[in-house]
Amino acid sequence: MKTIAILTLFGYYNYGNKYQNYAVQECLKKYGFEPRTLVVYPDRRQLIRPALFKLKALMGDVEKKRYRKIYRFSKKYIPVRALYIKDLQIPKALAGEYDFFVTGSDQVWNPSIRPRERNNFFLSFAEREQRICVSPSFGVSELPDELTELYRQGLDGFDNLCSREEAGVKIIETLTGRKAERLIDPTLALTKDEWKKIFAEVPNDNGSYILLALLGRMSQDEENYIKNLAQKNSLKIINVFAPDSVYGPDEVLSLIDNASLVFTDSFHFTAFSVNFGVPFIVTERKDDSVNSKMFSRISSLLGMLSLEERQYGKTKPGEELSCNFDRAHSVLGEERKKYFDFLDRSLNKHEG
Repeated sequence: MKTIAILTLFGYYNYGNKYQNYAVQECLKKYGFEPRTLVVYPDRRQLIRPALFKLKALMGDVEKKRYRKIYRFSKKYIPVRALYIKDLQIPKALAGEYDFFVTGSDQVWNPSIRPRERNNFFLSFAEREQRICVSPSFGVSELPDELTELYRQGLDGFDNLCSREEAGVKIIETLTGRKAERLIDPTLALTKDEWKKIFAEVPNDNGSYILLALLGRMSQDEENYIKNLAQKNSLKIINVFAPDSVYGPDEVLSLIDNASLVFTDSFHFTAFSVNFGVPFIVTERKDDSVNSKMFSRISSLLGMLSLEERQYGKTKPGEELSCNFDRAHSVLGEERKKYFDFLDRSLNKHEG
């Protein structure tokens, strides 16, 4: 059996990180691989951290409890190989242990994220024919001038190039002069039936409800809007990120699927709503983080799927709980084919 390893931004802090890692892994399994995600630590003391968070979870800290659930999900579904390397640079010798290495998706090529591991995310330790990128993101529209040559060299090491955003495609084509493809986020490459394999039942989610999934603040207008909508339609409100709510990634998938409406500012909650055919309304994130400036990613997805009317303020009164996904799912089918055609070429399995 051929072997393959994944390099991505590994952690236990958010749902999207786990979803994209799991999705890439499951897509690669379709080709007969048993993927492993490589995680580089400077020393073995890093392993103390999960145990520490488990201890704090027992003390009632909600964030740590959520961390614990994400940790459990990862341990159950995502096989990992830990590497202990003081300078974090994967040695070339590792290339002989796998047939292929995959970088992506997530913001593995963001110039501000984990710069010490940049060479790893460009797979510089591997042979050119072993390097595959799958929907990587830069997270920015342009690179700092001082990094352009470094990035040009890193990108030139791939036979096939892609990004999950148009801005990333433009960066690649500008730097290398080569064609790059825009690929969907890997979470959309899996069908609802494939995701249902890991759905988990959620206690007390019986009855109809609006699912709130806001990573940023909620305005007073939005709060009034949701409360009125819930009252008008006799719906409960379940808040994924409420102080007293702790859900695992598998439980969140079930919550999305069973919701009457999803109200969110998150890309992945939007993507899963579309994938599962659940009515949703998406709003711009309101906080001071860099993520608050990334609505273009969601906007691009809505534009591609002809679902722009699902933005907050654009949905017609009376149509909040209904949404025609026929066009969106047709486009999604085409985008999935494009995604797997890219993998076919990259894994030398294209028969065209």
